[in-house]
Amino acid sequence: CNNGEMVHLTCPPRSAASRPQFSFNLIGDSCSASECGSTHLAGLLYGYRTDGSDPAGYVCDDDFTLNDAVVACKSVYLANTLAGGTSVLDESRVSFGTGYNQFNPAYTGISSGRFVASDVGCAGSEATLNACSFTTPVSNCNNGEMVRLSCPPSPSPSSSSSSSSSSSKKSTSSSSSSSTPAPTASAAASEGAALGLIVGISVGLGVLFLVCVPVGLFLALQRCKSTKVIYPDPTPGPPATPGPTATPSGPTPTITIYATPGPPAT
Repeated sequence: CNNGEMVHLTCPPRSAASRPQFSFNLIGDSCSASECGSTHLAGLLYGYRTDGSDPAGYVCDDDFTLNDAVVACKSVYLANTLAGGTSVLDESRVSFGTGYNQFNPAYTGISSGRFVASDVGCAGSEATLNACSFTTPVSNCNNGEMVRLSCPPSPSPSSSSSSSSSSSKKSTSSSSSSSTPAPTASAAASEGAALGLIVGISVGLGVLFLVCVPVGLFLALQRCKSTKVIYPDPTPGPPATPGPTATPSGPTPTITIYATPGPPAT
């Protein structure tokens, strides 16, 4: 053979339809009760074929991203739901770490350095890792390339109330440094009630004014109509008849008039 007689191959990964189906879960790690809850919700990600043809193995951290972690947590919750779990995944708080080498074959039952999936590629919207692309079997991963997931559940009503109380404590402590504290729900309700009372009183007074003023004017007009006003008659009446003349009693006085000649007429 000479140059020019080489063979070039393209080897795409298997499609999800033709690839073996796996069940994924978390194991071989410890986490706090608030993080894990009643089931394994944090630990090393591993999987096994659902047909039982191959033993379980870990998922390699090559090209592992947050989208892959979210979908992996969905697979973990699916496995725990089938096992009786009732928690709901809080996708906003999913986290992951790579480069882990924390395993105990006596506890996990997984052989040292055994991996079942690598080069996981998820968009984040898939329901399980089986809908994502990944390479299996794995030949290029070793101990120290395991993925650790933290898949916290959505807060329950009791934990929501405790978290709200803790957040209120934080807001109380931060209010000392803030000039204007954030109004609480009760304060907002009180302000709303006071505003509603003021609006109600204003509306009541307005209605009372609109009703009473026209009624008062109407009654005043009726009273004016019923009142009789007497005006003086401009036409003069008959002349008054003089009374009897008083007659003086006693002797009548005698008045004597003497004529004095005056100057001659001109």
